[in-house]
Amino acid sequence: MIDATYPILLVPKGMTQHLQQITPRPSAPNHSLPSCPRFEEPPPRRLDPESIKTPIINAIAAVTMGAIASFKLPIIGIPLIFISLSLLVVYLISHAQQYPKRKRHYQRQLEKYQRAQHKYDQATRDAASQQQQYDAAIAQWQKQNESLLQLVWAKLKYTQSPGRGSNYRAGYSEAAFKESLRQHFGDRIHTGCTIRNPKYDRKHPYTADFAYIDKTLGLYIDIEIDEPYVYNQHILTHCIGSDDERNRIFLERGWIVLRFAEEQVVRYPQQCCQTIAEVVATFQGQQSYREIPYPPAIKHWTKEEAMKMMLEQYRQTYL
Repeated sequence: MIDATYPILLVPKGMTQHLQQITPRPSAPNHSLPSCPRFEEPPPRRLDPESIKTPIINAIAAVTMGAIASFKLPIIGIPLIFISLSLLVVYLISHAQQYPKRKRHYQRQLEKYQRAQHKYDQATRDAASQQQQYDAAIAQWQKQNESLLQLVWAKLKYTQSPGRGSNYRAGYSEAAFKESLRQHFGDRIHTGCTIRNPKYDRKHPYTADFAYIDKTLGLYIDIEIDEPYVYNQHILTHCIGSDDERNRIFLERGWIVLRFAEEQVVRYPQQCCQTIAEVVATFQGQQSYREIPYPPAIKHWTKEEAMKMMLEQYRQTYL
């Protein structure tokens, strides 16, 4: 991005030319499969055991009671037996007569399931076909851009490794953002990494807020968090142009420089980590340099704007 807004991504000139020639990565297909249909309804029977079980049990109980009662009160027991058996027979006849209706309902549900299954199978085949086409497009994309990536990787081999042992103290926002970085990138995130400025002695090197280091690829990213002023010291910091020399030193040594505004890492830590991940993916040949996503932009401040923010205590609005 340009120096007018954060985040600011700076890449050594020799790499930028090759990265900008890499074509956009093919878009991944959107596999929105419908839910897998299920049909567990058993086919109907003329006399369904589950449906007639309870009426039969009730009839047996009533007949038993009627038989017992008939020894003492035949006038009650015998009619009870007759009524119970009659009701059971009526229920069984009615249940059997409902069989064609149950069968038609079952057939409609089965046809509905078959249509849903056909739709699901077709969607699955379409998704598999789209995935095959996407895989072929990715292979073609990587083949087309392989020579450009080889040139970038060749330049990464000459990146200067950092020094160690800086006593630089991280601020509040750096300490909080460090947790997000470690969750996303593990032991590839380092602190205390230094690059010596030839104009000064070894006691005053530049220290990266965070360094993403992939030694296998030779990828070193200087991750900076910029605030407009220092708390309680009335010192303006990171105004437009004030970090040009520092950026130049890192870039000349093959480093990538990625600067976020402090407000971005506080409000959007996950999106900032996603930006870093996409920058890494770009150098791994998995992402186009022109498609790197960024968190909501924040204007890079001038000295006058930084002074206004300090007077208005702007940092307190997000810290």
